Amino acid sequence: MGMIGLATGPEAIALERRWRRGTGLPLSVTFLIVSNILSLLVGVCFNFKPFRPRLDKFQLDPCTPFHAGERPAIFLLGIFSVDSELHRRHLIRKTYLSYSTLTCSLPSFLSTDIDTTRCRIVYSFVIGARTEGGSTRYNPSSAEGIALDVPDKNGEGDLVYLNIKENMNEGKTPTWFQYAADISERHGIDYISKLDSDTYVDLHALISLMDADLPAKPATEPDNRKRYGGILREYNTCGGFPYCKLLQGRAYMSGQFYFVSSDLARFVSGGREDEKALGVGHEDFDFGMWIFSYPGAINLVILSTSMICVHSSETKQDAWWQNLTDVSLSLRGSRNLELAAIDDCLSLRKGDWRACV
Repeated sequence: MGMIGLATGPEAIALERRWRRGTGLPLSVTFLIVSNILSLLVGVCFNFKPFRPRLDKFQLDPCTPFHAGERPAIFLLGIFSVDSELHRRHLIRKTYLSYSTLTCSLPSFLSTDIDTTRCRIVYSFVIGARTEGGSTRYNPSSAEGIALDVPDKNGEGDLVYLNIKENMNEGKTPTWFQYAADISERHGIDYISKLDSDTYVDLHALISLMDADLPAKPATEPDNRKRYGGILREYNTCGGFPYCKLLQGRAYMSGQFYFVSSDLARFVSGGREDEKALGVGHEDFDFGMWIFSYPGAINLVILSTSMICVHSSETKQDAWWQNLTDVSLSLRGSRNLELAAIDDCLSLRKGDWRACV
């Protein structure tokens, strides 16, 4: 009985004789050897999980399939500031914004065809255009756009002036995400963040997080990323305010730094009728309430306190930024001290959790 796929007849017999003279092996045996080798190689390669290509120090395994249609994710930092914070913005540019070569300003990103391998972190300082008068939340019926072209009297070149009165808890955050969701849709930005100006961000750690856990928007629908990330705040860490009781099965991310994927940003900024009913007047809390009103599953990206950023009473002082010498602050990847203390207590008490609460 001949093997499937091998020809028979005079021509095949002649081919068999020539092959034996050249290799010393029957053609059928050679076919079996090659087939087994190919099967082994395919099996080895498929034992590895595919992953997105990274731009930092990473060695690709030769057997790992490469997803040619996938691109690196782009992350937008919205650094909340006020017009008078000129010196603080200078310190931020001089420190962490200059520590990565994969960073560019939002105006630069929007005005040119940026190579995504050279600009992964897009940033902008976000300012309310008015100090007096006007609405604290953008009105879509306004004759002017959501962002205003304000003369850059100091030549900074990286500011976004929202068409609102400057404020802290009266509409600046949802206006920013509304604006950012729109430009993200048109310019291929994958994640949008809100960041306080007294927060230090380790951009190298952020890029590592993006490569590991924050995929870019897929080239085709559906877009199932639904990411909401930051430092988690739930009922016990909410601060004991009466509205904290609303966090039943919900949570929000601490205001110094949080982000959403662009698909959730579109949902949050969609101008829903129940938005005010789901708010208590504290924008970071309200933002979490809006996210958790999404009708489908969401993916939480929970960061420990010092995994990506540093925010403390010291970072509020200009002197801390001026004396900054250690770029990584020796904190990258470290655990939340509160979580570590609980783990240590439970280990020492050998399961007697009552002593640890």
